[in-house]
Amino acid sequence: MSASQSSAVFTQVADDIRGFSPWLRQVAVLIGDVAALSIALALALGIRWLIGGIFTFEQYVALWPLPLLVVGLFASFKLYADLPPSASEELRRICHGLTLGFVLLGTVTFLLRSGTLYSRSALIGAWALALVLVPVMRVLLRRRFARASWWGTPAVILGAGRTAELLVRVFSSNPTLGVRPVLVLDDDQAKHSTQLYGIPVLGPIDELAPQAHAAGIALAFLAMPGASQERLTSLWRTHGPRFPHLVVVPALYGFASLWVEAKDFGGVLGLELHQSLLLPWRRACKRALDLSLVVLGGIVVVPLLLVIALLVKVTSAGPLIYGQSRIGQGGRAFTAWKFRTMRRDADAVLAQLLAADPVLRGEWERDHKLRVDPRVTWVGSILRKTSLDELPQLWNVLVGEMSLVGPRPITTAEIPKYGDQWEVYLRVLPGVTGLWQVSGRNQTTYDERVALDTFYVHNWSPWLDLVILARTVQTVVRAEGAY
Repeated sequence: MSASQSSAVFTQVADDIRGFSPWLRQVAVLIGDVAALSIALALALGIRWLIGGIFTFEQYVALWPLPLLVVGLFASFKLYADLPPSASEELRRICHGLTLGFVLLGTVTFLLRSGTLYSRSALIGAWALALVLVPVMRVLLRRRFARASWWGTPAVILGAGRTAELLVRVFSSNPTLGVRPVLVLDDDQAKHSTQLYGIPVLGPIDELAPQAHAAGIALAFLAMPGASQERLTSLWRTHGPRFPHLVVVPALYGFASLWVEAKDFGGVLGLELHQSLLLPWRRACKRALDLSLVVLGGIVVVPLLLVIALLVKVTSAGPLIYGQSRIGQGGRAFTAWKFRTMRRDADAVLAQLLAADPVLRGEWERDHKLRVDPRVTWVGSILRKTSLDELPQLWNVLVGEMSLVGPRPITTAEIPKYGDQWEVYLRVLPGVTGLWQVSGRNQTTYDERVALDTFYVHNWSPWLDLVILARTVQTVVRAEGAY
């Protein structure tokens, strides 16, 4: 690419960058946090008053600094940073910030002994409501403004290889992450004048990186894990001081981890990859979370179970539920329960279909599912699209055969498809839902399912489980990727 062409591209990039406003995004999120906190406090007070609370609302006006205190804590936890944390890490920081804020409020009011008695149940209720409303408000804001011209932080990618392509694809397809790639730089002339998902590729890096900085780009990703150590060191030393935020993407394929901790060994950098669910105490924590959520959710689920059972019974002949043999933790077989969604003679119908149609037989051998399955009843079709047919698996969770969230339970025939990741699968309980279900469900390939399961095992946290469960509700309501 000629100098004039590069100049034209930079002019366009500079124009695009002027449209971005990271500070406006941060202010919007901050205002949303204050609004969510205020709504939580107002609702808690309203509920307490309705059930017989004796107090005046005026005395709670003195608590107006609470939202500002929490926002300050959020800022200290980097919840308004240019480079936002992952969804599970964001939820963890929100919970810690809210809890610390309300604890500080209680401590200060106790120490001051101002004579004003605040309702403990109202404050605890406000804290509980804020734990829900603050994350929900953030999700709604991102959904509303993620594609707005001012939303996001502009970024330059240094390198145009496989890693850079992955980064651009992830950020471009997920604008809610808040990172907007606007330029890719690479030293390979063959890649110049090309594009990665619509983002122009220019070069060389050493010549054009200063121009990217001058154009107003503050975030850079060094995505060249295949480069020599000398070249990477040179890039980091030369261009690191130019960008306030420089993220080095290492060559850790197969070791993707949310929980990577940097270690200093006498000047030698090490990265500790936490193994999450492979640790016994974390499995115990996950088990406690499962039981708590199943018991608390039983109030809502039991009436729904009765309605579904009645529909299944009156619309087709056969049992209400049926069991499928699945491979569980340690390779032990167990019966996974589901509401019946098929005709009574489903096995015979399947055998006839596969024998008569090689295309369907190939689809079955590849996915162990049929996109258009004549065996499924009309009620079963609704249950499958909403995944409500899997509600009886809550029993499997109660007896310890499954977890609410985990790898997809598989059959013996599917074992070879896990390859060298099979040992990872055996170490944990399969889940009623999981990353595969909130990442496209049946639209994902089998290799992608295996990768998602492996990622989940190595990166488990209670926050990740809560994020997946929340996204499962959304996926079920929208019937995304289900058949």
